Amino acid sequence: MHLNLDKEKTKFLIAESLRVCLPMSLIMFFEFLMGLADVYVAGRINKEIQASYGLAFQLYLVGLIPAISFSVGVASLLSRQFSDSKTTPKKKDFYDASFSAITLSFIFGILVSTLGVFLYPVIINFLKIPHAINFFSKNLIRIYSFSLFFEYFFIIANAILRSCKRIIISLRNYTIVTILNIILNFVLVFFTPLGYLGIAIATVISLFVGALFSIFAMRNFLVFSKINFSHLKEIFNISWPIGLIQILWNIASVIIFTILAKLPANNIETIAAFTNALKIESAIFLPAFAFNMASIVLVGNFIGKKNFLDAFNIGRIIGILGLIVVGILSFLVILNAKFIMSILSNNEVVIREGLFYLYISLIFEPLLAWSIILNGSLSGAGYTKDILIVMIISIWLIRVPFCYILGILLKKGAFGIWMGMNMSIITQAILITRRYLKRMQPLSIMQDK
Repeated sequence: MHLNLDKEKTKFLIAESLRVCLPMSLIMFFEFLMGLADVYVAGRINKEIQASYGLAFQLYLVGLIPAISFSVGVASLLSRQFSDSKTTPKKKDFYDASFSAITLSFIFGILVSTLGVFLYPVIINFLKIPHAINFFSKNLIRIYSFSLFFEYFFIIANAILRSCKRIIISLRNYTIVTILNIILNFVLVFFTPLGYLGIAIATVISLFVGALFSIFAMRNFLVFSKINFSHLKEIFNISWPIGLIQILWNIASVIIFTILAKLPANNIETIAAFTNALKIESAIFLPAFAFNMASIVLVGNFIGKKNFLDAFNIGRIIGILGLIVVGILSFLVILNAKFIMSILSNNEVVIREGLFYLYISLIFEPLLAWSIILNGSLSGAGYTKDILIVMIISIWLIRVPFCYILGILLKKGAFGIWMGMNMSIITQAILITRRYLKRMQPLSIMQDK
Protein backbone atom coordinates (compact mmCIF):
# COMPACT_ATOMS: atom_id res chain seq x y z
CA MET A 1 0.00 0.00 0.00
CA HIS A 2 1.51 3.29 -1.13
CA LEU A 3 -0.51 6.21 0.19
CA ASN A 4 2.21 8.59 1.26
CA LEU A 5 1.81 12.13 -0.04
CA ASP A 6 4.54 14.08 -1.77
CA LYS A 7 5.27 17.61 -0.63
CA GLU A 8 3.37 19.38 -3.40
CA LYS A 9 0.30 17.18 -3.05
CA THR A 10 0.28 17.74 0.71
CA LYS A 11 0.44 21.52 0.22
CA PHE A 12 -2.42 21.35 -2.29
CA LEU A 13 -4.67 19.31 0.00
CA ILE A 14 -3.93 21.52 3.01
CA ALA A 15 -4.71 24.62 0.93
CA GLU A 16 -7.98 23.04 -0.25
CA SER A 17 -8.84 22.17 3.34
CA LEU A 18 -8.20 25.69 4.59
CA ARG A 19 -10.10 27.21 1.65
CA VAL A 20 -13.29 25.69 3.02
CA CYS A 21 -12.47 25.15 6.71
CA LEU A 22 -11.65 28.78 7.52
CA PRO A 23 -14.89 30.27 6.11
CA MET A 24 -16.88 27.45 7.74
CA SER A 25 -15.24 28.24 11.07
CA LEU A 26 -16.34 31.85 10.71
CA ILE A 27 -19.88 30.71 9.85
CA MET A 28 -20.01 28.57 12.99
CA PHE A 29 -18.62 31.47 15.03
CA PHE A 30 -21.34 33.77 13.70
CA GLU A 31 -24.02 31.24 14.69
CA PHE A 32 -22.45 31.14 18.15
CA LEU A 33 -22.52 34.94 18.34
CA MET A 34 -26.22 35.04 17.45
CA GLY A 35 -27.06 32.63 20.25
CA LEU A 36 -24.85 34.53 22.67
CA ALA A 37 -26.54 37.84 21.80
CA ASP A 38 -29.98 36.29 22.35
CA VAL A 39 -28.97 34.95 25.77
CA TYR A 40 -27.36 38.26 26.76
CA VAL A 41 -30.37 40.38 25.76
CA ALA A 42 -32.80 37.99 27.47
CA GLY A 43 -30.67 38.10 30.62
CA ARG A 44 -30.67 41.90 30.59
CA ILE A 45 -34.48 41.82 30.86
CA ASN A 46 -34.84 39.34 33.74
CA LYS A 47 -34.20 35.72 34.70
CA GLU A 48 -37.74 34.62 33.77
CA ILE A 49 -37.30 35.85 30.19
CA GLN A 50 -33.87 34.21 29.99
CA ALA A 51 -35.30 30.89 31.19
CA SER A 52 -38.26 31.24 28.80
CA TYR A 53 -35.93 31.96 25.89
CA GLY A 54 -33.84 28.89 26.78
CA LEU A 55 -36.88 26.60 26.70
CA ALA A 56 -38.33 28.13 23.53
CA PHE A 57 -35.02 27.98 21.69
CA GLN A 58 -34.44 24.32 22.63
CA LEU A 59 -37.82 23.47 21.14
CA TYR A 60 -36.90 25.54 18.09
CA LEU A 61 -33.69 23.52 17.64
CA VAL A 62 -35.69 20.28 17.76
CA GLY A 63 -37.77 21.65 14.88
CA LEU A 64 -34.56 22.22 12.90
CA ILE A 65 -33.37 18.59 13.10
CA PRO A 66 -34.98 17.61 9.75
CA ALA A 67 -33.44 20.64 7.99
CA ILE A 68 -29.96 20.06 9.42
CA SER A 69 -30.10 16.35 8.54
CA PHE A 70 -31.40 17.08 5.04
CA SER A 71 -28.62 19.63 4.48
CA VAL A 72 -26.01 16.89 5.03
CA GLY A 73 -27.57 14.79 2.29
CA VAL A 74 -27.85 17.83 0.01
CA ALA A 75 -24.18 18.80 0.52
CA SER A 76 -23.03 15.20 0.06
CA LEU A 77 -24.92 14.50 -3.17
CA LEU A 78 -24.59 17.92 -4.80
CA SER A 79 -20.88 18.27 -4.09
CA ARG A 80 -20.33 15.03 -6.00
CA GLN A 81 -22.67 16.05 -8.81
CA PHE A 82 -21.09 19.48 -9.14
CA SER A 83 -17.58 18.06 -9.57
CA ASP A 84 -18.90 15.54 -12.10
CA SER A 85 -20.96 18.09 -14.09
CA LYS A 86 -18.62 18.69 -17.03
CA THR A 87 -21.20 17.41 -19.54
CA THR A 88 -24.71 18.76 -20.15
CA PRO A 89 -26.52 15.66 -18.73
CA LYS A 90 -24.46 15.82 -15.54
CA LYS A 91 -25.12 19.55 -15.19
CA LYS A 92 -28.82 18.82 -15.52
CA ASP A 93 -28.54 16.36 -12.61
CA PHE A 94 -27.00 19.09 -10.47
CA TYR A 95 -29.63 21.66 -11.49
CA ASP A 96 -32.50 19.20 -10.94
CA ALA A 97 -31.20 18.12 -7.55
CA SER A 98 -30.71 21.75 -6.47
CA PHE A 99 -34.24 22.72 -7.54
CA SER A 100 -35.73 19.62 -5.91
CA ALA A 101 -33.91 20.26 -2.62
CA ILE A 102 -34.95 23.92 -2.50
CA THR A 103 -38.56 23.05 -3.36
CA LEU A 104 -38.70 20.42 -0.63
CA SER A 105 -37.20 22.86 1.89
CA PHE A 106 -39.96 25.32 0.93
CA ILE A 107 -42.70 22.70 1.41
CA PHE A 108 -41.35 21.30 4.67
CA GLY A 109 -40.59 24.78 5.96
CA ILE A 110 -44.26 25.73 5.61
CA LEU A 111 -45.37 22.43 7.16
CA VAL A 112 -43.03 22.57 10.18
CA SER A 113 -43.75 26.28 10.78
CA THR A 114 -47.50 25.65 10.74
CA LEU A 115 -47.22 22.66 13.05
CA GLY A 116 -44.93 24.63 15.36
CA VAL A 117 -47.43 27.47 15.81
CA PHE A 118 -50.06 25.02 17.06
CA LEU A 119 -48.05 22.18 18.65
CA TYR A 120 -45.25 23.96 20.49
CA PRO A 121 -47.60 25.73 22.98
CA VAL A 122 -49.28 22.35 23.67
CA ILE A 123 -45.88 20.77 24.35
CA ILE A 124 -44.99 23.61 26.74
CA ASN A 125 -48.26 23.06 28.63
CA PHE A 126 -47.49 19.33 28.80
CA LEU A 127 -44.10 20.04 30.40
CA LYS A 128 -45.90 21.68 33.35
CA ILE A 129 -43.29 24.39 33.87
CA PRO A 130 -43.92 27.43 36.15
CA HIS A 131 -46.69 29.76 34.99
CA ALA A 132 -44.52 32.83 34.30
CA ILE A 133 -42.09 30.85 32.15
CA ASN A 134 -45.00 29.04 30.49
CA PHE A 135 -46.57 32.31 29.34
CA PHE A 136 -43.39 33.90 27.99
CA SER A 137 -42.16 30.68 26.36
CA LYS A 138 -45.38 30.17 24.42
CA ASN A 139 -45.30 33.73 23.11
CA LEU A 140 -41.68 33.37 22.01
CA ILE A 141 -42.08 29.95 20.39
CA ARG A 142 -45.09 31.07 18.35
CA ILE A 143 -42.93 33.75 16.74
CA TYR A 144 -39.92 31.43 16.40
CA SER A 145 -42.18 28.98 14.55
CA PHE A 146 -42.51 31.48 11.69
CA SER A 147 -38.74 31.72 11.38
CA LEU A 148 -38.54 27.92 10.90
CA PHE A 149 -39.80 28.44 7.33
CA PHE A 150 -37.05 30.92 6.48
CA GLU A 151 -34.35 28.92 8.28
CA TYR A 152 -35.24 25.70 6.44
CA PHE A 153 -34.79 27.55 3.17
CA PHE A 154 -31.65 29.33 4.40
CA ILE A 155 -29.95 26.14 5.64
CA ILE A 156 -30.60 24.16 2.44
CA ALA A 157 -29.75 27.07 0.13
CA ASN A 158 -26.38 27.57 1.81
CA ALA A 159 -25.65 23.83 1.76
CA ILE A 160 -26.13 24.03 -2.02
CA LEU A 161 -23.84 27.07 -2.26
CA ARG A 162 -21.10 25.30 -0.29
CA SER A 163 -21.39 22.19 -2.44
CA CYS A 164 -20.63 24.16 -5.62
CA LYS A 165 -17.60 26.02 -4.25
CA ARG A 166 -19.45 29.19 -3.29
CA ILE A 167 -18.44 29.05 0.37
CA ILE A 168 -17.51 32.77 0.44
CA ILE A 169 -21.03 33.70 -0.71
CA SER A 170 -22.43 31.48 2.04
CA LEU A 171 -20.15 33.24 4.54
CA ARG A 172 -21.47 36.60 3.31
CA ASN A 173 -25.05 35.43 3.87
CA TYR A 174 -24.30 34.33 7.43
CA THR A 175 -22.45 37.59 8.11
CA ILE A 176 -25.48 39.62 7.03
CA VAL A 177 -27.86 37.51 9.11
CA THR A 178 -25.63 37.71 12.20
CA ILE A 179 -25.08 41.48 12.09
CA LEU A 180 -28.76 42.16 11.39
CA ASN A 181 -29.90 39.76 14.13
CA ILE A 182 -27.66 41.31 16.79
CA ILE A 183 -28.60 44.89 15.90
CA LEU A 184 -32.33 44.10 15.79
CA ASN A 185 -32.08 42.25 19.11
CA PHE A 186 -31.03 45.41 20.94
CA VAL A 187 -33.19 47.83 18.93
CA LEU A 188 -36.45 45.88 19.09
CA VAL A 189 -36.11 44.79 22.72
CA PHE A 190 -34.88 48.01 24.31
CA PHE A 191 -36.18 50.75 21.99
CA THR A 192 -39.63 49.55 20.86
CA PRO A 193 -42.82 48.44 22.65
CA LEU A 194 -42.16 44.85 21.52
CA GLY A 195 -39.97 44.17 24.55
CA TYR A 196 -38.84 40.56 24.96
CA LEU A 197 -40.74 39.48 21.82
CA GLY A 198 -38.12 41.43 19.85
CA ILE A 199 -35.66 38.58 20.46
CA ALA A 200 -37.72 36.19 18.33
CA ILE A 201 -38.84 38.84 15.82
CA ALA A 202 -35.18 39.75 15.20
CA THR A 203 -34.56 36.11 14.24
CA VAL A 204 -37.52 36.07 11.83
CA ILE A 205 -36.47 39.30 10.08
CA SER A 206 -32.77 38.44 9.82
CA LEU A 207 -33.47 34.96 8.40
CA PHE A 208 -35.97 36.42 5.93
CA VAL A 209 -33.27 38.80 4.65
CA GLY A 210 -30.75 35.92 4.61
CA ALA A 211 -33.15 33.82 2.54
CA LEU A 212 -33.51 36.65 0.00
CA PHE A 213 -29.74 36.98 -0.36
CA SER A 214 -29.47 33.20 -0.77
CA ILE A 215 -32.05 33.19 -3.58
CA PHE A 216 -30.15 35.97 -5.33
CA ALA A 217 -26.88 34.04 -4.98
CA MET A 218 -28.40 30.97 -6.68
CA ARG A 219 -30.04 32.87 -9.55
CA ASN A 220 -27.61 31.52 -12.18
CA PHE A 221 -28.12 27.82 -11.56
CA LEU A 222 -31.47 27.45 -9.78
CA VAL A 223 -33.33 26.40 -12.93
CA PHE A 224 -37.07 25.75 -12.68
CA SER A 225 -37.83 22.10 -13.45
CA LYS A 226 -39.83 19.13 -12.23
CA ILE A 227 -39.05 17.68 -8.81
CA ASN A 228 -36.66 14.76 -9.32
CA PHE A 229 -37.74 12.11 -6.82
CA SER A 230 -34.76 9.86 -7.54
CA HIS A 231 -32.40 12.63 -6.38
CA LEU A 232 -34.57 13.31 -3.33
CA LYS A 233 -34.54 9.59 -2.50
CA GLU A 234 -30.74 9.56 -2.61
CA ILE A 235 -30.59 12.66 -0.42
CA PHE A 236 -33.04 11.07 2.02
CA ASN A 237 -31.00 7.86 2.22
CA ILE A 238 -27.98 9.92 3.26
CA SER A 239 -29.93 12.23 5.58
CA TRP A 240 -32.15 9.99 7.71
CA PRO A 241 -29.30 8.35 9.68
CA ILE A 242 -28.03 11.85 10.60
CA GLY A 243 -31.49 12.84 11.85
CA LEU A 244 -31.75 9.66 13.91
CA ILE A 245 -28.28 10.28 15.36
CA GLN A 246 -29.33 13.75 16.52
CA ILE A 247 -32.49 12.36 18.13
CA LEU A 248 -30.59 9.57 19.89
CA TRP A 249 -27.90 12.03 21.03
CA ASN A 250 -30.47 14.42 22.51
CA ILE A 251 -32.25 11.59 24.34
CA ALA A 252 -28.94 10.33 25.71
CA SER A 253 -28.06 13.85 26.89
CA VAL A 254 -31.32 14.03 28.83
CA ILE A 255 -30.56 10.65 30.40
CA ILE A 256 -27.09 11.87 31.46
CA PHE A 257 -28.77 14.78 33.27
CA THR A 258 -31.13 12.36 35.04
CA ILE A 259 -28.14 10.22 36.09
CA LEU A 260 -26.44 13.33 37.49
CA ALA A 261 -29.64 14.09 39.41
CA LYS A 262 -29.32 10.71 41.16
CA LEU A 263 -25.94 11.60 42.70
CA PRO A 264 -26.19 11.37 46.50
CA ALA A 265 -24.28 14.62 47.12
CA ASN A 266 -24.06 17.99 45.34
CA ASN A 267 -26.27 16.80 42.49
CA ILE A 268 -27.74 20.24 41.77
CA GLU A 269 -24.30 21.87 41.82
CA THR A 270 -22.90 19.13 39.57
CA ILE A 271 -25.71 19.61 37.03
CA ALA A 272 -25.08 23.37 37.05
CA ALA A 273 -21.34 22.77 36.63
CA PHE A 274 -21.96 20.35 33.78
CA THR A 275 -24.26 22.87 32.06
CA ASN A 276 -21.63 25.61 32.31
CA ALA A 277 -18.86 23.30 31.14
CA LEU A 278 -20.92 22.32 28.10
CA LYS A 279 -21.08 25.99 27.12
CA ILE A 280 -17.30 26.13 27.22
CA GLU A 281 -17.02 22.91 25.22
CA SER A 282 -19.42 24.23 22.59
CA ALA A 283 -17.06 27.15 22.00
CA ILE A 284 -14.05 24.83 21.75
CA PHE A 285 -15.89 22.66 19.23
CA LEU A 286 -16.82 25.40 16.79
CA PRO A 287 -13.80 24.55 14.58
CA ALA A 288 -14.52 20.80 14.80
CA PHE A 289 -18.09 21.21 13.56
CA ALA A 290 -16.90 23.65 10.90
CA PHE A 291 -14.28 21.14 9.72
CA ASN A 292 -16.95 18.43 9.76
CA MET A 293 -19.12 20.42 7.36
CA ALA A 294 -16.10 21.34 5.22
CA SER A 295 -15.06 17.69 4.91
CA ILE A 296 -18.55 16.75 3.64
CA VAL A 297 -18.12 19.11 0.69
CA LEU A 298 -14.44 18.47 -0.04
CA VAL A 299 -14.66 14.67 0.09
CA GLY A 300 -17.80 14.86 -2.04
CA ASN A 301 -16.07 17.12 -4.59
CA PHE A 302 -13.11 14.74 -4.98
CA ILE A 303 -15.35 11.67 -5.24
CA GLY A 304 -17.36 13.48 -7.92
CA LYS A 305 -14.12 13.85 -9.88
CA LYS A 306 -13.42 10.12 -9.32
CA ASN A 307 -10.31 11.20 -7.41
CA PHE A 308 -10.67 8.70 -4.57
CA LEU A 309 -7.07 8.98 -3.40
CA ASP A 310 -7.37 12.70 -2.70
CA ALA A 311 -10.80 12.13 -1.15
CA PHE A 312 -9.28 9.65 1.28
CA ASN A 313 -6.27 11.82 2.07
CA ILE A 314 -8.11 15.12 2.48
CA GLY A 315 -10.39 13.47 5.06
CA ARG A 316 -7.29 12.50 7.05
CA ILE A 317 -5.70 15.93 6.64
CA ILE A 318 -8.81 17.80 7.82
CA GLY A 319 -9.06 15.39 10.75
CA ILE A 320 -5.47 16.06 11.77
CA LEU A 321 -5.93 19.85 11.40
CA GLY A 322 -9.06 19.70 13.55
CA LEU A 323 -7.32 17.55 16.14
CA ILE A 324 -4.49 20.08 16.42
CA VAL A 325 -6.77 23.14 16.59
CA VAL A 326 -9.09 21.63 19.20
CA GLY A 327 -6.07 20.35 21.13
CA ILE A 328 -4.62 23.86 21.33
CA LEU A 329 -7.96 25.36 22.36
CA SER A 330 -8.45 22.65 25.00
CA PHE A 331 -4.98 23.34 26.41
CA LEU A 332 -5.69 27.09 26.60
CA VAL A 333 -8.99 26.44 28.39
CA ILE A 334 -7.30 24.11 30.88
CA LEU A 335 -4.77 26.84 31.68
CA ASN A 336 -7.58 29.37 32.25
CA ALA A 337 -10.31 27.04 33.45
CA LYS A 338 -10.73 28.54 36.93
CA PHE A 339 -11.08 32.07 35.58
CA ILE A 340 -13.60 30.99 32.93
CA MET A 341 -15.71 28.95 35.35
CA SER A 342 -15.76 31.81 37.86
CA ILE A 343 -17.29 34.05 35.16
CA LEU A 344 -20.15 31.59 34.66
CA SER A 345 -20.86 31.00 38.36
CA ASN A 346 -20.06 32.48 41.77
CA ASN A 347 -20.91 29.26 43.63
CA GLU A 348 -17.74 27.59 44.94
CA VAL A 349 -19.10 24.05 44.61
CA VAL A 350 -20.26 24.67 41.04
CA ILE A 351 -16.86 26.10 40.13
CA ARG A 352 -15.04 23.18 41.76
CA GLU A 353 -17.19 20.53 40.04
CA GLY A 354 -16.91 22.36 36.71
CA LEU A 355 -13.12 22.42 36.96
CA PHE A 356 -13.13 18.71 37.82
CA TYR A 357 -15.15 17.96 34.68
CA LEU A 358 -12.99 20.15 32.41
CA TYR A 359 -9.70 18.73 33.65
CA ILE A 360 -10.90 15.16 33.03
CA SER A 361 -12.81 15.68 29.78
CA LEU A 362 -10.69 18.17 27.83
CA ILE A 363 -7.88 15.63 27.59
CA PHE A 364 -10.10 13.63 25.24
CA GLU A 365 -11.53 16.58 23.26
CA PRO A 366 -9.01 16.31 20.38
CA LEU A 367 -9.98 12.65 19.97
CA LEU A 368 -13.65 13.63 19.80
CA ALA A 369 -12.82 16.31 17.21
CA TRP A 370 -11.08 13.66 15.08
CA SER A 371 -14.22 11.49 15.25
CA ILE A 372 -16.58 14.34 14.36
CA ILE A 373 -14.49 15.31 11.32
CA LEU A 374 -14.25 11.73 10.05
CA ASN A 375 -18.04 11.60 10.43
CA GLY A 376 -18.17 14.50 7.98
CA SER A 377 -15.82 12.77 5.55
CA LEU A 378 -17.92 9.59 5.60
CA SER A 379 -21.05 11.72 5.11
CA GLY A 380 -19.48 13.34 2.06
CA ALA A 381 -18.98 9.85 0.62
CA GLY A 382 -22.58 8.93 1.50
CA TYR A 383 -21.78 6.43 4.28
CA THR A 384 -24.03 7.89 6.97
CA LYS A 385 -25.42 4.49 7.99
CA ASP A 386 -21.90 3.56 9.12
CA ILE A 387 -21.86 6.65 11.34
CA LEU A 388 -25.23 5.68 12.80
CA ILE A 389 -23.95 2.21 13.74
CA VAL A 390 -20.88 3.70 15.43
CA MET A 391 -22.94 6.26 17.35
CA ILE A 392 -25.44 3.66 18.57
CA ILE A 393 -22.59 1.53 19.91
CA SER A 394 -20.63 4.38 21.52
CA ILE A 395 -23.66 6.18 23.02
CA TRP A 396 -26.14 3.45 23.91
CA LEU A 397 -23.80 0.51 24.62
CA ILE A 398 -20.98 2.48 26.24
CA ARG A 399 -21.84 6.06 27.32
CA VAL A 400 -25.26 5.69 28.92
CA PRO A 401 -24.74 2.27 30.58
CA PHE A 402 -21.25 2.99 31.91
CA CYS A 403 -22.18 6.45 33.18
CA TYR A 404 -24.88 4.80 35.28
CA ILE A 405 -22.77 1.79 36.31
CA LEU A 406 -19.69 3.80 37.29
CA GLY A 407 -21.47 6.84 38.69
CA ILE A 408 -24.39 5.29 40.53
CA LEU A 409 -24.04 1.50 40.93
CA LEU A 410 -20.30 1.54 41.73
CA LYS A 411 -20.73 4.85 43.61
CA LYS A 412 -17.86 6.63 41.86
CA GLY A 413 -20.00 9.78 41.65
CA ALA A 414 -19.36 12.48 39.08
CA PHE A 415 -15.91 11.06 38.35
CA GLY A 416 -17.48 7.78 37.25
CA ILE A 417 -19.95 9.59 34.99
CA TRP A 418 -17.21 11.67 33.36
CA MET A 419 -15.14 8.52 32.81
CA GLY A 420 -18.12 6.75 31.24
CA MET A 421 -18.41 9.64 28.79
CA ASN A 422 -14.70 9.47 27.99
CA MET A 423 -14.95 5.72 27.40
CA SER A 424 -17.59 6.42 24.74
CA ILE A 425 -15.31 9.01 23.08
CA ILE A 426 -12.47 6.49 22.85
CA THR A 427 -14.83 3.84 21.49
CA GLN A 428 -16.26 6.24 18.94
CA ALA A 429 -12.81 7.33 17.75
CA ILE A 430 -11.61 3.75 17.28
CA LEU A 431 -14.75 2.55 15.50
CA ILE A 432 -15.14 5.56 13.21
CA THR A 433 -11.46 5.35 12.19
CA ARG A 434 -11.92 1.66 11.33
CA ARG A 435 -15.05 2.46 9.32
CA TYR A 436 -13.26 5.26 7.48
CA LEU A 437 -10.35 3.02 6.55
CA LYS A 438 -12.69 0.20 5.54
CA ARG A 439 -14.80 2.40 3.27
CA MET A 440 -12.32 4.88 1.81
CA GLN A 441 -8.96 3.10 1.76
CA PRO A 442 -9.78 0.34 -0.76
CA LEU A 443 -10.89 2.90 -3.37
CA SER A 444 -7.76 4.99 -2.83
CA ILE A 445 -5.52 1.92 -3.08
CA MET A 446 -7.06 0.92 -6.43
CA GLN A 447 -6.50 4.43 -7.79
CA ASP A 448 -2.97 4.57 -6.35
CA LYS A 449 -2.11 1.40 -8.23
